[in-house]
Amino acid sequence: MTSPSNTSNNQQQTPDQSPGADAKTHQGKSSGNQPGTSRQSQNPHIKKEAHDESHSFRYRFGYQQRRVICYTHGTVLDALRTSEMFKNMTKTRQGMEIVIQREKEPRAAVSTHFPCHLIDNEELLTVSFIRVLNGSSSDTRGLYKQSNPPKIQPDKLMTFCVETEGGQNIKTKVMKNAELRKKVKYVCVYGYKGEKVKQALRRDGRFDKTVFKTRCVLSEPETGVDTEMSQPVDGLDGKPLSPQSPTTTDTVKTQLQSKEAGKDGSSLVVKQKKQEIPNSKEILSILRSQYAGLVDHLKERENLKKPSDVQQFLRVEFGKKTQSFQEVKKVKKLMELSASVCQVRIEGTPKGTGFLLFKKFILTNAHVVHQIYEPITNKLQQSVTVTFDFEDLGERTQQIPVQSEVVAYGKGDSGNLDFALLELSSDPDITLPSSLLDIFSFPSLEGGICIVGHPEGGVKKTDPCFIIQHGDRKQAVEKHVTENEEFLHVINNRYFEEKWDIDTRLPRDTEKITYDTCFFHGASGSPVFNEYCQLIAMHTAGYSYQGKRGKTQSVIEYAIPLSGILEEIIIQAVRRKRVDVLQEFLSQRSMKLDVVMERVEAQSDNASLVKAFQEKLPFNSNSSATDQRTFHQFLFDKATGVDATG
Repeated sequence: MTSPSNTSNNQQQTPDQSPGADAKTHQGKSSGNQPGTSRQSQNPHIKKEAHDESHSFRYRFGYQQRRVICYTHGTVLDALRTSEMFKNMTKTRQGMEIVIQREKEPRAAVSTHFPCHLIDNEELLTVSFIRVLNGSSSDTRGLYKQSNPPKIQPDKLMTFCVETEGGQNIKTKVMKNAELRKKVKYVCVYGYKGEKVKQALRRDGRFDKTVFKTRCVLSEPETGVDTEMSQPVDGLDGKPLSPQSPTTTDTVKTQLQSKEAGKDGSSLVVKQKKQEIPNSKEILSILRSQYAGLVDHLKERENLKKPSDVQQFLRVEFGKKTQSFQEVKKVKKLMELSASVCQVRIEGTPKGTGFLLFKKFILTNAHVVHQIYEPITNKLQQSVTVTFDFEDLGERTQQIPVQSEVVAYGKGDSGNLDFALLELSSDPDITLPSSLLDIFSFPSLEGGICIVGHPEGGVKKTDPCFIIQHGDRKQAVEKHVTENEEFLHVINNRYFEEKWDIDTRLPRDTEKITYDTCFFHGASGSPVFNEYCQLIAMHTAGYSYQGKRGKTQSVIEYAIPLSGILEEIIIQAVRRKRVDVLQEFLSQRSMKLDVVMERVEAQSDNASLVKAFQEKLPFNSNSSATDQRTFHQFLFDKATGVDATG
């Protein structure tokens, strides 16, 4: 966040001023800078590294969108300054501050000196402006006021998110500018591994002095674990945190002391009797004898050099494993969401899973109904029903019939497109669960997920697991092969090369989200939720092979991101003139769905789609005349009134 005007040394930099430049000596000239770099990145200490790698990200202002190139050692501001649209809009908003908000959850705002290396390739940033209240502009230069600012070290960077509203006693005293607290819920802070929390927050420059003077702590809302300002940032990577007053910690400490000691603090009131764990000495001896070998193995596997590296690795990994979906709050939320998951049956036989996307429309995989789908008539050739309440083998379930006409259908050989949108038959006596489109979000590259579905045609189940990142897929496959060697006797090298080459295709198949789950047959079409209980994808299949006795096995499984499916649904609804589907979709509009609509609008210029989008809306029986708008106007004129629709 920054101010586009030079006001004082305590205000943020202008778009022409780099983090680390002195506002007193800055003259507002940026013509000498190379594209994608600020004056900081042109510092002689890092000039040689400024252009070694690059990628692009997108930014939007209102409903205009641009793509810019950024460099590994540059900042977000460096990249934005190369855009003429950005330059023009800052000139007309002198005296205001810029808010740069990320697309992925929790949609935190980054500082203008936020390293480009931490922005995902093709990520969308939203740029907006807020007022400066009584000279309270945030100083995003922070510690970069020294004459030789430190160079950006991409390999040591990490991020965490901090709520803009604090706990008791510091609720409105977290951010320098109160307008930022009203604009966004989180700010994204970057830090270097090994440095203290206080250093990272001071560098950020947007936090009020109260945060540092009151010995504030950062609390994890889900676990209640507090991190003090004097602690390293390493264990906070990727976590959402809430600033809390130290009075909370002191109160807890006082309560604990009062239980242990008398009024004068000199004698114990209750003394707990300690009991030795049976065989503890023998167990301890075994663990100690194995420890050295385990450490050596860990050092070799993770390329760790020092004992402190091992300790930090174990600390971070333990933190990852104990999070995900163990919190009661998340479990309760998932149970609520699971009510919208259904089993898909053909002629009464379970074939897959689906979920209520919106209104009365069910989303599942195309391969679930592929054998009974007739593409010429666009109809299902056998009866299909769904049931939302198959949770116990002994209970009767309500079967809801599906209409024979398929709303939208997509199936590609690559597996990146595999969906069918089905419509439930109208019945006023049937009460449907909540639609899941309301909680749609874009997937991240890592983290925990949870799948809800009907594996093996059985009752509804959940399976929490972790995303396998692109670079780790080959290792995951090799691990599976090693652990299941006795079941892989029918596999030969040619099969691997032709079906899913683990050396080339699998790591590069970036369209899919991969993970290791126990869900396989019968779970196709299951919704995939992220750690925030948001719908991000649809579980589809696995990288399979013929195992023992001809049974199909899967090495790792994958899901298709929902965003691409939604784009295709809108395009097919236009081609098939399903105004009812488009109306229901538009009624669900949100910031994330606006991004999907923008992608659809970009595709509408394709030669094969121009005619469909420029056709007039079909006659509406509820009105006295034909709606004269085209599908393009109907869909994208809505964008200007998105505030009215939510």
